[in-house]
Amino acid sequence: MKVALNRYTQITGSQLSLLLITVVGATAILYAPAMSIRAAGQNAWLSLLVPATLYGLLVVWVTTKLALRFPGRTFGEYTKEILGFWPGRLLCLLYFLYVASLLVIIVREFGNVLSTAFMPETPLAVFSLTLLLLALYAALGGPEVICRVNEFILPILLFTLMLMLFFLLKDTEPARLLPFLDEGLWPVLKGSKVASAFRGEVFVLMWLVCHLEDPSKSTRRGMQAVMILGVLLMLDVVAILTVMGRGLASLEVFPILSLTRYINVSYFLSRVEGLAMVVWVTGVVIKSSVLFYVALDLAKDTFRTKNRWHVVPPLVAGLLAGVVYGFKNDLQMVW
Repeated sequence: MKVALNRYTQITGSQLSLLLITVVGATAILYAPAMSIRAAGQNAWLSLLVPATLYGLLVVWVTTKLALRFPGRTFGEYTKEILGFWPGRLLCLLYFLYVASLLVIIVREFGNVLSTAFMPETPLAVFSLTLLLLALYAALGGPEVICRVNEFILPILLFTLMLMLFFLLKDTEPARLLPFLDEGLWPVLKGSKVASAFRGEVFVLMWLVCHLEDPSKSTRRGMQAVMILGVLLMLDVVAILTVMGRGLASLEVFPILSLTRYINVSYFLSRVEGLAMVVWVTGVVIKSSVLFYVALDLAKDTFRTKNRWHVVPPLVAGLLAGVVYGFKNDLQMVW
């Protein structure tokens, strides 16, 4: 059976908001806290709540307003109208390379976490190829399919995260958040750089607005997602700081995973890292699916092919090669 991308699939405003939360939060919750804490210390929660959120709101406003000026048209179509054929095609190529590099990093992160924490004997290529094939399968179904799956999964993921944070309340020490702004605003702004980069991933709106039932709601729905993300990531960092403290948290690469080891409820609920990993893996699959869909759409506009199956094999092979051979070590990827 031949599967084709359908640009006319329709998604609702609420589905769009939920999808953006997953796209950004799936990897931000794992990497952003540690990097922000190293720069901003006990004020890292402010880095994720204010500067990163403001940047995300700006990206939403710019991308949606641009897409709304060309209703029902894809990114590749309206960029060529604005810039001309060859400059527009070049811009599509640059975005294609950027999205492909994001996919490489995300798939590498996925493989690293699973191999490091759970299955060290399994080759990285096995995890990477598995995620790429799952993402490809979902991307070929289009945004509506991805949104429907996410609409079912995300509430479960958020409930699980909130439940974990609730179980950690007895181990928190709010005094670890003090002193407040003892070194001024500069460390807070410095700590927001990585968080802002993650929040900027809402640029995928440029490929999703044309699928909305009511595109005029895209700006509001996008901004809602960014603000919800700000609160969720702030709570995540507050939990890390009040339980682990600034010193210990800054030494961790994945502090949220280390945080789950503190959960111990009446000696019958402990060692819930596996549950945390299931939550994270499902989110990464959704995020990778969205980026794969964007990469396929950009490939169509860049290489002028009507049959996307012509670019699927080289794209999967190139991404897999980038994951396995693109980094000398894991620290190079993190930094």
